[in-house]
Amino acid sequence: MEQKALDGDGRIAGKLSLYFGGYLNDPEQQKYWLQVAAEDDLPGAEYEFGQRLYVEKNTLTPDKALGRDLSRACFWVKKAIAHGYRQYTPNDEMHEFCHIK
Repeated sequence: MEQKALDGDGRIAGKLSLYFGGYLNDPEQQKYWLQVAAEDDLPGAEYEFGQRLYVEKNTLTPDKALGRDLSRACFWVKKAIAHGYRQYTPNDEMHEFCHIK
């Protein structure tokens, strides 16, 4: 199953992300598979991955939080919206930071 995800099946990568996050409580593996799914152009995974990067800023040291991670978060969220993802609340802090209406 993991090999299929790595070979480009984003839906399986998304399922692995849910499995590691929900059943095994392994946040690092969950994030890894979420990123794989996002890289396979699944809008829901793109959005969730971007949101996760944004939220992580609150738990990182300030030098890491204010740099690359926030830029990457905005990249993924905007990409998801460009791919048609519409299941979000546009009035939250992340959307304001990323200049999303």
